[in-house]
Amino acid sequence: MKVVLAVVLVAVATSTPIDTRSSEPCEKHTYRYVATANNSIYGTSLKYSGLRLEMIVDVVFSDSLWEMKIRNPVAQPLPIRPKIASYPLFAELVTYPIWFKLEQGKVVEIYPDPKEREEIVNIKRSVISAFQVSVADKEGRRIETETDVLGKCTVNVIESVVDDETVVLKRKDTDTCQNRLRHTILTPTLEQEARFVFGYSSSVYRIDTASGRNLVKSADIEQVEVFSPLSKDAGQLGTNFLVSLVWNRTVPISECPVKPSEYSAQSIEYSHLRSSKPEDFTCGSRPNELIEKLSSALPHDVPDLFLELIREMRRCNVDELKELNETFTQCKKIVAPSFDIVASDNAKRIMEKHTFFLDALAHVGTEPAVKLIVQLITEPSSMCLNRSRKVELALSLAAVPFHYINPGTLLDYTLDLARKNSTNMTVVLVLGSVVNSVLKYPEGTWQDKITQVYLSFGLV
Repeated sequence: MKVVLAVVLVAVATSTPIDTRSSEPCEKHTYRYVATANNSIYGTSLKYSGLRLEMIVDVVFSDSLWEMKIRNPVAQPLPIRPKIASYPLFAELVTYPIWFKLEQGKVVEIYPDPKEREEIVNIKRSVISAFQVSVADKEGRRIETETDVLGKCTVNVIESVVDDETVVLKRKDTDTCQNRLRHTILTPTLEQEARFVFGYSSSVYRIDTASGRNLVKSADIEQVEVFSPLSKDAGQLGTNFLVSLVWNRTVPISECPVKPSEYSAQSIEYSHLRSSKPEDFTCGSRPNELIEKLSSALPHDVPDLFLELIREMRRCNVDELKELNETFTQCKKIVAPSFDIVASDNAKRIMEKHTFFLDALAHVGTEPAVKLIVQLITEPSSMCLNRSRKVELALSLAAVPFHYINPGTLLDYTLDLARKNSTNMTVVLVLGSVVNSVLKYPEGTWQDKITQVYLSFGLV
């Protein structure tokens, strides 16, 4: 649930309320924001899931900045299920305001509360991205550059005047956006690994320019992302995002808000939550609880529980992950088939729990997870893992995104694995895939580390 909610908010938003000319100080503009994300496998009618999210967004212009507050968030999983109005993530969304600066309709800086988790700031980044639209006061076509959670993108714009409104149409091909990572991802709610193929975003804005306020009255946005699965047997995966932003009212307020001095400027671009201190990770007992639930869950509950398990394991340090692995590793005690039905059933349940753990571990992508994967593949004590499982874990390293781990760190671990398994062609191929991904990464210089790879395998 949390993963899908974050994706709805992060990937959807390209809507907008207003420019700095659109409001006098001490006026609050209220909007109804509805975002729907539908995930499906093209060519089938069975694999479909999604989320509909509603919220009220209040924005106030004060001292050249905008303050934004979120209230009354409600989510509804799709296909139709009961609405969720009380959720831990919602409490964090509504706790702190966030500030941002607009110049000619473009967001140039945001100012989050320093106490707010980066995950929540990312969600608000996506909503703030919805505030971007520029009005040139002349009809026609133009090309602009716009930076939001998708990266720095080229946008094709058509502006026209209809009655008393200015209509702005925007389109961007998201696969051409700079600083957008085209890595392998876990597609939300479908449990499918896939590579990004193409994407686009199109939007229509209706702006009240006749009054001179440039107040956005409505915005309708569609964003499509298409992925090609690693499995040859599956159809293309598609995610379709629809956003509706509708102005509700503008009311005067008695006192203008003031941005606290401790709110420092940050970029509107999505932050990938990297941590340089793996020892700061901690997850407690929650992953263990989720694995226990998965072992007895009904089939329709498994996807949501599994996604939450991945999310919670991303908080674990390496010792906690090792402890989880050892908890569900009982193969040394299962030396032969047992005629004791109870003992046999217990053994099957334990092995099933270990399978859930290893499947989730392959998708975690943090430094502690990568470190444990390398240890499980290389250490003789990992005799409970058969060859095919070790191959699967090794291949998962080739698909690790750079959301939670530094590219150079991933390269170090993969190189260490390859040195210890230099005769294993799968491991060598995985190393080559990681080198290729690191070379394409837009930030940093990795030539020294890549030279080490060449030297280690006699390629120079």
